[in-house]
Amino acid sequence: MFEEKRTIYSTLTEIQSEVLPSYNIARDDHDFWKKTVLPFDIIKGQRYGQCWCNHFNVLDVFVFYCTSSAEVEEYLNKTYVK
Repeated sequence: MFEEKRTIYSTLTEIQSEVLPSYNIARDDHDFWKKTVLPFDIIKGQRYGQCWCNHFNVLDVFVFYCTSSAEVEEYLNKTYVK
């Protein structure tokens, strides 16, 4: 079952990379966002990934809706933050 989920995830990732432009966010910009913008958006009730997507104008369903900030941060570091 795990392999099946991984295959579905891989397929969705491939589709997303074909449809959406690739984004590279500088590490400095990401760190600045975490220190200055994120706390205020969390107070407003936004999720970690939701705030990130809104700030950097990135459409990524996993990041936007995921409720685990640790998972989102790991994914961001692998996918967007360079």
